[in-house]
Amino acid sequence: SADAAKRMMAEINRFAAATPFEQMELGEVAKQLLAYGTAAQDILPTMRRLGDIAALSGARIGDLAAIYGKIQAQGRLTAETLESWQARGIPITRELAAVLGVAESQVRELVSEGRVGFAQVHAAIARLTDAGGQFAGGMERLAKTTGGLWSTVTGNLKTALAELGAAFIETFNVKGIL
Repeated sequence: SADAAKRMMAEINRFAAATPFEQMELGEVAKQLLAYGTAAQDILPTMRRLGDIAALSGARIGDLAAIYGKIQAQGRLTAETLESWQARGIPITRELAAVLGVAESQVRELVSEGRVGFAQVHAAIARLTDAGGQFAGGMERLAKTTGGLWSTVTGNLKTALAELGAAFIETFNVKGIL
């Protein structure tokens, strides 16, 4: 609904204001995750996890959302999507081994047999981003760097300017005039 969309955009704006990511980028990630089938109530928690990984790995959050969404849509991890995580320096194999209770060397075989589902990938990502995980608190740590602080300041400025522009359009009936 329109109200639900407005609430989600407000949440994304708050999320963007507190992280080193910009509103437009996060809006695109949210649309991407929704298109892949992520439930609306899971969008922000998923973006938090992917954002923590992106913040510390140097990967783009949009790229991670695309990989995550592809796995979700297919219902299983493929060799291609496994390589996509690993190419970005994300040790998903290690965490999958822990989730599956197997040796790391066995993970690729299980993937090729189609025996690693989305639920296991989600659990591996949770292990990477929960307290004690390699990427836990990644956005918070990045936000404290000079680059992260600058990104937050410019993101907040862009949001404020967009709100000011919307108010100007509304107040002076710019839409009606045009």
